[in-house]
Amino acid sequence: MSYRLPVAALVGSKTLKGNPGADLEGPGWHLHEYVEVAAHLGVIKPETATLVRLAKDFRNLIHPGRAARLGQKCDQGTALAALGAMQAVARDLTP
Repeated sequence: MSYRLPVAALVGSKTLKGNPGADLEGPGWHLHEYVEVAAHLGVIKPETATLVRLAKDFRNLIHPGRAARLGQKCDQGTALAALGAMQAVARDLTP
């Protein structure tokens, strides 16, 4: 299945801000775009998409300034939550 169709639909629904481009490894593609397209295509389960969205937020806590601004901290709990999200992706992608 082509990824262009879901990208257009996701841009139309405002899930994505814009078209990240035709090159899947290009500068417009980030974790957010990958997870939204994968969820839209049914490649990953909705619950997995939710876990990955949360993990993305935890990933951003490695930046001390961001963690301080948000009053959050990166600790074993956030690391394990991110690991759980990645394991869910692996489970969904395993035939």
